[in-house]
Amino acid sequence: MRAVCDGAVRAFSDAGLLSRMDANTPVKLHATVMNTRLRDRGGGETRGSSQSRRRPFDARRVMASHGDLDCGVVAVGTVHLSKRGEYDVDAGGFYRSIAEVRLCS
Repeated sequence: MRAVCDGAVRAFSDAGLLSRMDANTPVKLHATVMNTRLRDRGGGETRGSSQSRRRPFDARRVMASHGDLDCGVVAVGTVHLSKRGEYDVDAGGFYRSIAEVRLCS
């Protein structure tokens, strides 16, 4: 995955789409493992409600118990380029995808 990200940065940089600073900044890979926005808060709050306030979640106990859990291998078939700050309500509220690349069939 790192090689794919680094290649994308090189391609964007070569095309003049990145500032010099961005071209030299490593890509931060992100995966949401546990989304606290969707958890049941109790007390009558609606799940996923934008009106309710998030409570932080300390994952240290979970990691101590399950940190060595092997979840297997996943083939990534498509990579989406998403625009931060824009959400697609029809796609479940995820970032709006502005382009995608198929990696395997």
